[in-house]
Amino acid sequence: MANKRDTAQQKRARQNRAQREALAARTQGAPKRPSRVAPSTAEKLAAKSAGGSSSSSKGTDGDKKGGDAKPRKVRPPRPGDVPVDVDALEGSWRQKIAHVPGGTQILMAAILTVCVVVYVSYFDTFVSEAAQAASKRPRADQTIYEALGVGPAVALLGVTVAAVGASLAVALKPARRRVWWIATGVVLFIALFGQVAFLIVVAGMLGFGAYKSYKVESGGASLFRRRSASDRDGTLDESTPVEDGGPA
Repeated sequence: MANKRDTAQQKRARQNRAQREALAARTQGAPKRPSRVAPSTAEKLAAKSAGGSSSSSKGTDGDKKGGDAKPRKVRPPRPGDVPVDVDALEGSWRQKIAHVPGGTQILMAAILTVCVVVYVSYFDTFVSEAAQAASKRPRADQTIYEALGVGPAVALLGVTVAAVGASLAVALKPARRRVWWIATGVVLFIALFGQVAFLIVVAGMLGFGAYKSYKVESGGASLFRRRSASDRDGTLDESTPVEDGGPA
């Protein structure tokens, strides 16, 4: 029994000695335990850190080269975006109008006018009183000639065509903008009070052409600002003192 007890004590003593030696080795700077991260994951983390450092260095280089970067290309002006000398324009009549500020919009208004006249003349765009009384959601069943009569319909469409035609005729004249504004008002009046709603698009195109002509040819200055500037110039001229010997 004594031999067995001594053997057990010696075994525990050896285990305690081994534990103390292992603890001493860890505390005295023994090699670290191997990482529990998989090798593939460790390689990915290392590559990511290296990529971040390289991108930061590239960013600094890009900032340094940013001052030497080439300026962006400026889009060349399109026809109608700059004031032009009408007498110096070359090409056909249509090409000349397209180069005038607002001329393209007037050409589009003329094309729309032809489309509207043909549409309201051959297709049902008006609702008769009988259709309104028969259904809560009536459908158009009359053309403009059936709804308004031949005479009034021809008069309305004729005035519209004449207004747009006059806008085209003076597109290369100095007084074109004034005629465009008048044509806009005439077509808009016919669209609202003549019950031809499709002409609102034509009036809008005419008005946009007149506005673009004013904006481009006046340098983008507001009408009120131009008037105030002219008033100031007149005031300065009146307040200028008269020199000695000049007319009183």
